[in-house]
Amino acid sequence: NLLCQAGGWPDIAVRTYVTSPRDVNWPFHVATGTDYRPLFHHHRVEPPVFTPVRNTLLQLLTEQTQYVIPHFQRGCSWGKDNAQELLEDLINSSEPDSAPLFLGTLILLKGKAFAHGVQTQVVDGQQRLTTVMLLLAACRLRAQELGDPRLAQTTLERLSYVKASTGQALCPKLLASHVIGRVF
Repeated sequence: NLLCQAGGWPDIAVRTYVTSPRDVNWPFHVATGTDYRPLFHHHRVEPPVFTPVRNTLLQLLTEQTQYVIPHFQRGCSWGKDNAQELLEDLINSSEPDSAPLFLGTLILLKGKAFAHGVQTQVVDGQQRLTTVMLLLAACRLRAQELGDPRLAQTTLERLSYVKASTGQALCPKLLASHVIGRVF
């Protein structure tokens, strides 16, 4: 219920770094950390422009953005212990006198527009984002089991683009690996 309530979201901060598609040609391979600048010393290549933005989790989930896990990213490797720790942090941050929870940094690459908004690649932070989305999917199922259609619908709207006239999901807000993607 903590994650799903429409107005009861704890103040969860996520720092995102947004870069533009022109930065893809920067000679630094994000997945391996390899710096190719010495190979390009004779070329004038602009470094990528990262703009840090402080967002809450709710802001990330309500943006008109579809988060895409690129194929070069490793699969979701967080297990039960990692998810349990994240869930405990989320629960503890919802206490009235608790400090805001810093979930970490996401590095996002804004991409092309599509029918429902903008597709954004998740360059870093995919484990946390995927786990949050899986927790929301579990919240939605639990809300359905408890017979709370309003809460189930609100949670669906965080997980998917929803057709306003019917309330039906059109497509997921997270395009994860093919194994996890079926959940959404």
